[in-house]
Amino acid sequence: MAVLPSEISGRIYSDSLTSDECVSSRCASEAGASTFHGMTSDQIQIIGVGSLCEALVNGWLESGFLKPSQLVLVHRSAERAQQLAQRWPGIEISSKLRDIENSILTVRPGDIEGVCKALGVTADRSRGQLRVISTAGGILVARIELWLGKGARVLRVMPNLGVSVGAGQTAVAGGSQCDERDVTWALALFASCGDVVRLDERLFPAFTAVFGSGPGFLFLLAQAMIDAAVAQGISADDADRLVRRLIRGTGTVLCESNVSVADLLSEVVVPNGTTLAGIAVLEERGVDEAIAAAIEAATQRSHEISHG
Repeated sequence: MAVLPSEISGRIYSDSLTSDECVSSRCASEAGASTFHGMTSDQIQIIGVGSLCEALVNGWLESGFLKPSQLVLVHRSAERAQQLAQRWPGIEISSKLRDIENSILTVRPGDIEGVCKALGVTADRSRGQLRVISTAGGILVARIELWLGKGARVLRVMPNLGVSVGAGQTAVAGGSQCDERDVTWALALFASCGDVVRLDERLFPAFTAVFGSGPGFLFLLAQAMIDAAVAQGISADDADRLVRRLIRGTGTVLCESNVSVADLLSEVVVPNGTTLAGIAVLEERGVDEAIAAAIEAATQRSHEISHG
C-alpha cells in the first residue's frame, strides 16, 4: 500500500478542537496511509472543469501531493478539453464519465443532480462502492446520496480560492455511508493545499459565508483602498501594486504571529496618530456592524440555497 506524502502544507482541525489541539497534516496523512489506498495509487476524476477545478488542480500539482497521471478531468467541450491538455500535460482529459472509485464534483449546483444520476449509473458497484466529493454550495449530502443511489459514500467540502496557491481554507463533512477512512482521505487531500476543518454539515452555511465568500469581501476592501489612494494623488499603478503587497504583508504577520488580532491592532494604533483617526471614522460609519450584517446575509443565503 502506498504511503501518502509526509509533508503537507496545511493543518487539519476538528470543530470540537481548539487550534492548540489541532492534528498536524503529517500525522493525518500517515494515519490515512494505514487505512485506505494511498493517493499515489488511486485516480481521481474531477467532473466539471471550471475555476474551482483549476484552483484545486493547481494546488495539488504545485504541492506535489498529486501527480498529473492521478487525475482525470471530465468536460463536455472538445475545445476546452484541448486547452486543458495543453495546460496540464499528463492529465487525462475525458468527455465521458469514467468508472473510477473516487470522483470530485465541481459542477454548478444546477447541474449536479443530472451528473450524480449519470455517475451512479456509470459506476460498477460490483467492484466496490462509489466515493464522491461534492463542492456544490448549498446542496446537502442527503440529496447527493439519493441521486447517486444506494451505497455511495458522499463527502461535502467547501474550499475557497486560496487552494490554488496552497493557502486555502476547506471544510469537510462526511455523509451517512462514510467511515473514518473516507473522512481521513478527504482531510488529507485538502490539507495538501491549505488548512482544513472537519465540520458538522449544519455549520456549512456559516463557514461558506465567512471563508467561501471572504475572498470577495477582501477584494472589495482592496479595491476601495486602491480607489482611495488614487483619490489622494497616488498613481493607479502604484496604488494597485502597493495595496496588493500591503494585504500580503499584513496577512503574513497575522498568520505567523502568536499575538491575538486585538493586540496586533493595538500595536499599530498610536494615540493621536493617523491609524486612530482612520479607525475612528470606520467605527463612526459602523464598519463592524456592516461586516456582521454581510456575514449574516451570506449565511442566510446559503441556508436558502440548501433548502431551495
